[in-house]
Amino acid sequence: MKPIIKELKQVPLGCLEIALFMKQGVERFSDGWGPMWRSFVLPIALIPLSFIALSYMQVDTPEIADKDFASIAGLFFGKWIFTSALGLAILIAFAKAYDRMDNVLKTITVGNWVGAFLSILFLPILFSLLSGESSWADMYQFDILHSIYSYVVAAFVLTFTMKIPWELAGFLTILGLAINETSLDAVLWIAQLL
Repeated sequence: MKPIIKELKQVPLGCLEIALFMKQGVERFSDGWGPMWRSFVLPIALIPLSFIALSYMQVDTPEIADKDFASIAGLFFGKWIFTSALGLAILIAFAKAYDRMDNVLKTITVGNWVGAFLSILFLPILFSLLSGESSWADMYQFDILHSIYSYVVAAFVLTFTMKIPWELAGFLTILGLAINETSLDAVLWIAQLL
């Protein structure tokens, strides 16, 4: 139990260091199956925040504005499952091709924790929406900035966990962006058919 507590104490500092682009932050995370499985707890716990943000996005997105929220939430949850599985498959295929399989578990662990940290950074945008002070259209530019920052951090994480050149990490991140944006377009297209 003590190693788990020690591991979890390092997570916030590691996330903060990575958010500030300090490469030593990656070393604060444990490697192995146990830490990887534990790293899924917070991202899964934060899924309701995504649905709250989705409810505000729905109002200002013509393709889904008049649709049943449960159907839209189901489509977006399916998108999350699909993009996560495809991203993981690409990561594993890349790791096998470049002989980096030893780094995959740590990459997933760091990615999950840092992703949860980046979700927490989204909270000011969400609170602005919840307070009624702003609409999704008002907050969209801040969401774009948050997304760009998140993708840059993702490339940083890939660079130092997979031990690859930043150009290759940037390519993998842009590939992830393309998958995310294409799947979003697909969800909006499917929603129009409902």
